[in-house]
Amino acid sequence: MEHLNIDSANKLVQIPSERGERKFVLNLPGIAITEKKRYEGELNKNYNDCGCKMGNIFSMISVLLYLIYYGLQYLFTGIFSLSLSDIPSLLILFLFSAGIGKYIGIQLSRMRVLKIINEIKLLVQS
Repeated sequence: MEHLNIDSANKLVQIPSERGERKFVLNLPGIAITEKKRYEGELNKNYNDCGCKMGNIFSMISVLLYLIYYGLQYLFTGIFSLSLSDIPSLLILFLFSAGIGKYIGIQLSRMRVLKIINEIKLLVQS
């Protein structure tokens, strides 16, 4: 794991955009130690986030929607119509929803990293 020591506001702008295991250490003057630790934790957590949690959420939502759909279909028609030919399309939809969730999770993490960097910059400038 690569450790990046950030000791000035200028280094915040130079944070690598490519993903990889990195640990940020903030050594910025004028910020309390508790604030530094809080921002370090948030920065490290969000920078190294892979989006798996959001992918899991989207996957579970898709399974829940399948169950609701087939449950309502059975409730109103009395026929359970899930067949073996439906399984490949359900699997594709499941994987697609997991991928979309992962992508959204990564983008949200990147937005949080930018927000944290802007908050730190404001603290350093004041």
